[in-house]
Amino acid sequence: ETKKGMIMGSVGYMSPEQARGKEVDARTDLWSVGVVFYEMLTGKTPFQGDTMTDILANIIHKEPTPISEQLPNNPTELYRIVKKSLRKNADERYQTARDLSLDLKNLRREMELEHELELSVSPERLQAIRSKSNDIQKTVDEDKATKILSNPIITETSVEIARVKSRYRTAILGTLGILLIGTLGYFGYGYLKPKRLVETAFKNKVIEKLPISKIIFSIAISPDGKYLAYIEGEYGKNGRLVLRQVETGSEKEILAVKDSQIVLNSFSSDGNYFYFHKFSNAVTKFCRVSLLGGDIKEMDVNSNSNLSFSPDGKTMLFNRTTPDNKIEQIFVSDTDGQNESAIFSSGDYYILNPTYSPDGNKILFAYGDKTKQFGVNAKIGWIPASGGEINSIGNSEWNLLGSGNYKANFVWLKDGSGILIANIKMPETTPQIFLLSFPDGEIKSLTEDTSRYETVSITTDNKMLGTIKRTTVSGIWEYDLQTGKSSQITSSTHLLSGRYGIVEANNNIVFTKSNGKDSRDLWLINKESSEEKLIVSQKGNIEFPIISSNGRTILFTNNGNTGVSTVFPTHAIWGVDIEGSNLKQIKSPSDVTQQLIWLSSDEKYLVFREWTVSWNEAKIKRLNLVTAEITTIFDGSKSNLSRIYISPDGKKVIYNSKVKQNAKDDVLISKNYITDFDGAKFGENSFSLPGDTDLWSSRFAPDNKSIYYFDWGNSADIWQFDFATQKSTKITNFNYDTIYNFTVSRDGKKLYIVRGNTTDEVVLIKNVE
Repeated sequence: ETKKGMIMGSVGYMSPEQARGKEVDARTDLWSVGVVFYEMLTGKTPFQGDTMTDILANIIHKEPTPISEQLPNNPTELYRIVKKSLRKNADERYQTARDLSLDLKNLRREMELEHELELSVSPERLQAIRSKSNDIQKTVDEDKATKILSNPIITETSVEIARVKSRYRTAILGTLGILLIGTLGYFGYGYLKPKRLVETAFKNKVIEKLPISKIIFSIAISPDGKYLAYIEGEYGKNGRLVLRQVETGSEKEILAVKDSQIVLNSFSSDGNYFYFHKFSNAVTKFCRVSLLGGDIKEMDVNSNSNLSFSPDGKTMLFNRTTPDNKIEQIFVSDTDGQNESAIFSSGDYYILNPTYSPDGNKILFAYGDKTKQFGVNAKIGWIPASGGEINSIGNSEWNLLGSGNYKANFVWLKDGSGILIANIKMPETTPQIFLLSFPDGEIKSLTEDTSRYETVSITTDNKMLGTIKRTTVSGIWEYDLQTGKSSQITSSTHLLSGRYGIVEANNNIVFTKSNGKDSRDLWLINKESSEEKLIVSQKGNIEFPIISSNGRTILFTNNGNTGVSTVFPTHAIWGVDIEGSNLKQIKSPSDVTQQLIWLSSDEKYLVFREWTVSWNEAKIKRLNLVTAEITTIFDGSKSNLSRIYISPDGKKVIYNSKVKQNAKDDVLISKNYITDFDGAKFGENSFSLPGDTDLWSSRFAPDNKSIYYFDWGNSADIWQFDFATQKSTKITNFNYDTIYNFTVSRDGKKLYIVRGNTTDEVVLIKNVE
């Protein structure tokens, strides 16, 4: 398929619309047939020139020399067919190959009849037949050869001329035959051969939203399309597996768990079971349960991916990383997890979600370079089912981390001609549903909006797919800690204002905001004028801004795929004046994501966190802004340090880390810590905050004696924890919506809170043929 804006092919055979780089269709190919016909008849192409530009200009603006001037004594219908094939306006050209082939057949039949007459009848009889042939005589009455035949006295010379014309007509008939066979061969094959599903799937679609108003984590459609299963419940705590009859809307709870989260994998191929995985405290178990509920069977599978079952239902695929995290392997086993064997191993790439092709001969998966950060700039590839080298499907790169619970959401079309994927196609920032052709990887978008599509499941007949459409709308609110009054200072939109960074200084609030597609920019709003100003634009995904103590300089990092700008590298630290001028690079790019944490009051030191490639370790580093020297403050090679905040005076650090629950097993639990910090190292004696509060986000109060925070399990309000009393007090009383981020004003009198809500919709997309 030739895309709009592209010029491809041999110049002399291009149609006017193709020469202009506009959209093309089958009528462009019919133009090319006309060019070939013209060339076969005259021995030269209809549009010529000294250069490619001249030829293109002639195709667009000039008409070819008429064939009637170069080949006299030929049927008018021949001239008309060629002329119609070469109409500049595609609407005036042949619209289908069928129309062209019918005209060619009719002309050939007429010329064959006349040819036979010329060879078998007397000149007198031929003269009588010709006088009755109005179609042929209309435009050639003045032709020299016609005048000879019009003479009532038929001489030997006129008979000889007729014989010469007969031989010439034989040549024309041969040309017509070749052209007709070529036209039917080229177009007929395209029209008669079965089209690959990737060419037609969901080209015409109907979208149906199901009335399910709950927090949805994953869904799956039964193979026959009669049932939809989904998981809903509190994040990380409780989960319910619900079965819904698509036609009637009737629902039944199949199972419920406490203190765990379950994620649906799929229906079994026969539609009798659900496969899902249950995780809690960093432990994952693969399970199976009957469609009607009952006992849960834990499967003997040690894996960090989903399960995929072979078309014959006899084997399943999964992948696993070796304990030392050095080797990624793909395994095949019986459907109960027994008799596993490795069919693929790699020390260079991480692997996610191996999936059988419909014919069982290929294995699809997501993969990425292990020396680079996990899940970012990943690709989709395949290997033979027996093992072998990775074959990349196209050159597109994907951000698997922002694409929901499955990380790599894809399913095959039933004929193996394409793959549906719900993912973030870099450098864009929102997961959508795409259709990739196999094996070339050409991409078509099934959805194109600002919502997130985080799962895809499809019926066996490929006529319906299910997905979760997640839409977040939020805005920035001001909360007065003294009066308890709140007011909204930016409108609520889908652009996630402040979600990835918000700070305040000198009546200015600096925050991040998405452009809705492929960039997260840096904005400022003045609290007095309420005027919003764009500071840094189209430079990738900006995060974690920090303002200097004098309120004049902003530091930030870019952790996304730049895509737009090659001079603004990923994972570098940057500085810019509050007005948006003097943009400069503070730290050279890194291979991993970074989070800015704290800027010393004298502006000499910047503390930042650096994730490791695998995301499960962290290092806290200090950058000397005068000498550019970088030193490591904390080497978290055995700790996943997260949610780190340093007090304004630089003497305390609060953070979260995962530690072993006990020495007997590897179960990890999340704990919050506060410890001393002298600007160069963490203190040795840290202690946990009381309770099971999940400090999703926290900030020190300006007096350094307490922290403000919100609990992800209760994210509608802000709480305050006092270090002296070891007690928490509820500060705000919103009781609705969700808090995504917040900051404390420099004077400690106000909070600036990013609030909004996320709507989960279960959507069915039906393929209408």
